[in-house]
Amino acid sequence: MRIKLFLSAVVLLLGLALDAHAFDDFRGMWISRFEYNEDSVADITNRINNAADMGITDVFWQVRAKADAYYNSNFEPNAQDWQGVIDPLQTAINVANTRGVKIHAWLNSMPIWRDTSQPTDPNHIFFNSNPSFRVTDINGNVEQLIGGSSSFSGSYARINHVLPEVQDHFNDVVQDISENYDVAGIHLDYIRWLGPGDSSDGFRPDWDYMPHDPYSYQLYQQATGGNGADGSTFAKREAYRDWVQSRITDLVESVGQTVDAAEVTTGREIKLSAAVWNNPTTAERDYMQDYRDWLQRDLLDIAIPMVYLSQSNSNLLDGFLDDIFSASTNTDVSIGLGTYLHTNSGGGVAETIDQIQEVYDDGRADSLTFFSYGSLLDGSSLSNARRQAVEEWYEETFVLQGDFNNDGIVDLADYTIWRDTFLQFGDLPADADGNGFIGNADYDIWEANFGSTASSLATSTAVPEPSSALLLVALTTSLLSANRRLA
Repeated sequence: MRIKLFLSAVVLLLGLALDAHAFDDFRGMWISRFEYNEDSVADITNRINNAADMGITDVFWQVRAKADAYYNSNFEPNAQDWQGVIDPLQTAINVANTRGVKIHAWLNSMPIWRDTSQPTDPNHIFFNSNPSFRVTDINGNVEQLIGGSSSFSGSYARINHVLPEVQDHFNDVVQDISENYDVAGIHLDYIRWLGPGDSSDGFRPDWDYMPHDPYSYQLYQQATGGNGADGSTFAKREAYRDWVQSRITDLVESVGQTVDAAEVTTGREIKLSAAVWNNPTTAERDYMQDYRDWLQRDLLDIAIPMVYLSQSNSNLLDGFLDDIFSASTNTDVSIGLGTYLHTNSGGGVAETIDQIQEVYDDGRADSLTFFSYGSLLDGSSLSNARRQAVEEWYEETFVLQGDFNNDGIVDLADYTIWRDTFLQFGDLPADADGNGFIGNADYDIWEANFGSTASSLATSTAVPEPSSALLLVALTTSLLSANRRLA
């Protein structure tokens, strides 16, 4: 029994070394609806192949922009600029499956419409009544679009997310995609209040533009006993805002439950991810996006803080990382880099690599996600140079020394390659130190890395050093021999 227990411990310890999650296991990229032609199989194929060629493992593919669909939806109308001849999402999935790339369906969550005119489809939820799915302000005005912009703030009109009917509809959309498409994940964007803010209330969202319809007041009263119409004091305004904020978290939690149910129905793993603000303090204060709570409660599988920094404000990166990782979580955190901001006059390729290196050296993030496709793959001289530099960074950072046969593990097979070419000259696989000669120094490199794997190169999980692993193997062998003698 003691031998079996010991062997189980050895297997567990060595398993940590072999199965540790690595920084380069996940390389994400957003591809927005503006970056692919939804009516062209060739164009979509090109986008996925380009991403795969540069080592991207996970693509966030936009399928919902303004309560519409760039896929065959059972709940929302086709996007007005999509002719509907092909299914863009299914096309992307088909290509991605041949390339080993995972497709996450990217959904804009809060926006309900954005255009100079209203939707042409009368069944669009923009026109829903009893209840209206749009927000009503303190003066009884339902949010409109005027000249392509919201009558409240910004470019998008928004959903009234506090209503259960709105949340049910959004979950129907999520379930529809999860169960009918072979997606690797559901990705939530704009899962936050869209403004405006109020500097007089500490930059909290303006209370006048909270949901002020009778139904929302009724829901607030049922949940808290409060009067949503009473904004006579900061405390009362803040209490109503806190409830409106909590309903965003409720939506995230309910989507997680919908995704979990779809996993059971389909038998597939489906990750729930969200693009969140660059730091949780500002996210909660200004946008009612309390993702610190989401992290602490593990409501997401992957959180992607949009740490989009130019050269001029890149000094904020360290502080944002500290704020993000102040929460204790089991959620994977992939830092989103705004590579589109690194223009020729704004630091260019060097700024991109500097930010990649800084996140990696910090040691707390699980991976990186790039915004977006065009900044790396639009064919311009800058994007070509950036793509090459990013590829080289990953290759140089995650070289597995001593893996002479490139199978992802340093083991006895690599020793055999060294042994069989010992004392030979030339460009040979076992030339670990690159001096053109296979000697003892190359053996030393192999020995120092024995037991290492490609997945353990960049991990936050503690793993035994190669020498410790060798000692464990030796000890196991000795105990097994002793057990045989006693038997």
